[in-house]
Amino acid sequence: MTADEYKTFRQNGKYGLKNTTSGEVVIPPQYESIGWSDGSFEVINSTIGAQQNEKWALINLDGTKRSAHRYANLTPYIDNLFIASKRKKNSILTSFGVINGRGKTIIDFSYAKIEAVGELLIAAQRVGQNYRYGTLNKNGKPIIQFEFKVIKEVADGFLTVENDDRLSAIYTTDGRALTEFQFESVEEITDELFLITLYNKKGLLDKNGTLVIPPIYKNIQLSGKKASALPFKKWDLYEGDDFQKSFYFDKMKIADEITFAVTSGRQTGLIDKEENYTAYLSKLNIVASIDGITVIKDAESSYQGAINASGKVVLPAIYDSVTVVGQLLLGQVKRVDKQDWRVFDRFGERQNPFNYEGFRVLENGLIEAKRNGKKGLLNSDGTDLSPFIYDAIGDFRNQLVVAQYQGSYGVIDTESNWVITPYNDQIQILNDIIRLKQGSEWKLVDFNGSEKVRSYDRLDPLPIGYSKRGNDGFELFDSMDSLWLDHTYDSIQVINNDLYALQRNGLFFFFKPSTESSFSLDSGVIEVGSFSEDLIPVFKDEQWGQVDEKGKLMIANRYENVQPFSEGLSAVKLIGKWGFIDKDENLIVQPIYDEVSPFIKGLSKVLRNKKYGLMNQSGVLVLPEQFSSIDRQKNYMILNSDGIFGLADSTGKLIRSPQYDQVTALEHNYFLIEKDGLKGVINLKGQDVVPLSYEAIEQMGNRFLATEPSKWKLIDLK
Repeated sequence: MTADEYKTFRQNGKYGLKNTTSGEVVIPPQYESIGWSDGSFEVINSTIGAQQNEKWALINLDGTKRSAHRYANLTPYIDNLFIASKRKKNSILTSFGVINGRGKTIIDFSYAKIEAVGELLIAAQRVGQNYRYGTLNKNGKPIIQFEFKVIKEVADGFLTVENDDRLSAIYTTDGRALTEFQFESVEEITDELFLITLYNKKGLLDKNGTLVIPPIYKNIQLSGKKASALPFKKWDLYEGDDFQKSFYFDKMKIADEITFAVTSGRQTGLIDKEENYTAYLSKLNIVASIDGITVIKDAESSYQGAINASGKVVLPAIYDSVTVVGQLLLGQVKRVDKQDWRVFDRFGERQNPFNYEGFRVLENGLIEAKRNGKKGLLNSDGTDLSPFIYDAIGDFRNQLVVAQYQGSYGVIDTESNWVITPYNDQIQILNDIIRLKQGSEWKLVDFNGSEKVRSYDRLDPLPIGYSKRGNDGFELFDSMDSLWLDHTYDSIQVINNDLYALQRNGLFFFFKPSTESSFSLDSGVIEVGSFSEDLIPVFKDEQWGQVDEKGKLMIANRYENVQPFSEGLSAVKLIGKWGFIDKDENLIVQPIYDEVSPFIKGLSKVLRNKKYGLMNQSGVLVLPEQFSSIDRQKNYMILNSDGIFGLADSTGKLIRSPQYDQVTALEHNYFLIEKDGLKGVINLKGQDVVPLSYEAIEQMGNRFLATEPSKWKLIDLK
């Protein structure tokens, strides 16, 4: 007999069975359903399933019963065997087993699930709130022990078995392990091959368990006996000026000294240098890594969160943005009319219950924050240091800061105590004193807020004493508030900490506060320059010379311009060109240059014919005059030759001749070089630390991550 010889029919809401050949009713319409509980219909050895009172039984085609109506589910298996389930008393749970065509139990009803895969049974046992999967033969003998999270058929004759780490191995249906537990997913891609993924990277495995293509690729496409494979971006690690290893990810960041944050597709993890995973998180991407904290973004919602270097989620991905500030994490929640920032420590603990509208990190580690439209200070741990009452807060100087409150200005210290109450119109914190103005009155106060001087005239502190500016000019007072000199002066110029240049009625005087002595300058002097190496430039009769602290002429007034002495030499200008003289007024370098700089470490930057060079104190060019500009820093010089860049050290030694589109200084005396869209790194010794062949480079100390774009490659599968 075959299934198509019979057909169910319905009458008065009940089902029966007809012989479609003879038209005979073989089972009267008395059941809720006839067939099998999975909705299929097949007659097995003159036996069919029938449901009554929501329970299934085996019946013969003549309507006689082979079993009682006791099963919640009933489906054919093999060899006149059936998978059945019973509902437990007073429970919604069911237990599965196997019966034969006579209703006899072949496999005990002790399983939470049973599914047939050919002759094999995939079954589950309930352990607490979880399931443990294994496989059975048709007699109920275990083939794969009940130790696993999931077991599925992946191909004819093959199963995937998943452990508690969510990694899968491939087994044959006879229970033989073909691989270790090392894959996230396994998919049959051809009759001979499986497509495998590990940490969201794809590879190919044949059905003998042999790795054909390792799982390192972003995409694999098959064409006959060849595969086209697209790698992830290549990330090369350089450390201590040596190449270490290549990695393959969409994105990679240096998280800390031993950890890297990586993204493959929508999976983010933390790995060590050997590519061992310490954390692996699904549906997340990297935003940034800063000092051991990695900011992550949910791939679906785009909300951000943060994980630490151990992979622990310290902030869930529920924020519009996350910022790392020192030892704090700031989570932003955008509102219609403003933004709310919440403050957390590096463990994700909220530091206070308040929301903030903005932040500014100050040089001393304190944080200026804004709350309810007012500003205040937070400690570096995110706790409130001050009340939020200020209109504005300046920058700290000498452990003090100017704060505006209700439109007026005061001074607070690092503990947020008022040193000067906020009743002032202007305040300046200077090197060793504070100047303030309240109405028409000026004051000088010390850093403890004690008043030193008060006047309706403008007060200007000096290295020693102070000046008072009235309608008639400047008066000079000592630190005891006594008038130093009887006259008023048109100007007071600080030459050094113990020498002032005073001007009155067109005449200049030098005044030395420590000895209260004064010296007249030549009556023709109309301008005084800056003090350097015991000499001061002076301008007289349209010419520059230099005098000592007593006003004695040491360098004759014969030059169009001069620069202060530096390392024993002074630049002088004659007939429109610059050269150098010593303190005996010997011409050391002939005046042939359009521009010169003071000597620093024995070198001066000089310009001639619109090109810069570098000259030593003997007038010898250390670097020839062939550069459009020389960016001179403490330890290096970046050379620009008509938009092509090179590098020299602080002595002028040429490290790299101009050959790059850009040279950028990095930390620790490394330099990023760029040419034709590619980047590399060199050091001050001129060594190639990272070859000039990458699209992007990231630095942390002496480690560099350099990335190349991915390109399809053709792989022969033979």
